[in-house]
Amino acid sequence: MARTLLDLTQSIMDDMGSDSVNSISDSLESQRVANIIKRTFFDLAVEMDLPTAEELFTLIALADTTMPTHMQIPNNVYELGWIKYDQKTDAVDTRIRYGEVFYLDPEDFFTRVSTRNSDDSNQQIVEDPTNIKLIIQTDQNPTFWTSFDGEFVVFDSFDNTISSTIEVSKVVCHGRVGKTWTHTDTSVPDIPEHLEPSLLAIAEERSFAWVKQQENSVATDNARRFRIHGKSDKDRILRKVTPYPNFGRPSRPQGRPRSTK
Repeated sequence: MARTLLDLTQSIMDDMGSDSVNSISDSLESQRVANIIKRTFFDLAVEMDLPTAEELFTLIALADTTMPTHMQIPNNVYELGWIKYDQKTDAVDTRIRYGEVFYLDPEDFFTRVSTRNSDDSNQQIVEDPTNIKLIIQTDQNPTFWTSFDGEFVVFDSFDNTISSTIEVSKVVCHGRVGKTWTHTDTSVPDIPEHLEPSLLAIAEERSFAWVKQQENSVATDNARRFRIHGKSDKDRILRKVTPYPNFGRPSRPQGRPRSTK
């Protein structure tokens, strides 16, 4: 059975001969050990190339009417596969009408919006964070999207009779999402169960060295053994995933990525 962060912290502190705790926040030492476990978790995620999960998620609203069709990609998203948008045509419509918003590569997207007449009343000039001007249509729900930098999604249009910006509640995305961490007593590290001993052994080795300022040969030997075992067992946790377009973000967590990504 997978152990909680508190269980792991208590196990390490017991081996170090530290005072017992009932919460990871009970003492400065328990807080440091819990943080070491967190750091070790993300190091293992990179070292063992832990697979990401394909999930539904949404984007982050900017709430900026000067960039009404820009939305931020969450930090833990490695790759963005598809986007659907609730295509309601008026504010009183209660029926959900999800329709696909089609991806265009940055050049095709820019070419498409640049052919619009910026003097038309249903067009708005939007200045991208890169200072490039985009001509965004203001009288229809989005049809196309792109990302110029892997940080933001840009839609080609929005309906300003319904909302002053793209509405986050209407956006549904699917893609590859990286490992996340919840730093509470009851949280269970999101790691394959057969790698939990590696997480515990390496975190314990580090805790002896960084908290107690001493070397423990048993902890060091255990950490070395589980590192070797984990690498030889790596194929067990790799799986084939749907290939998605990559938008230039790093493919490893910073402690996902930023990943689309």
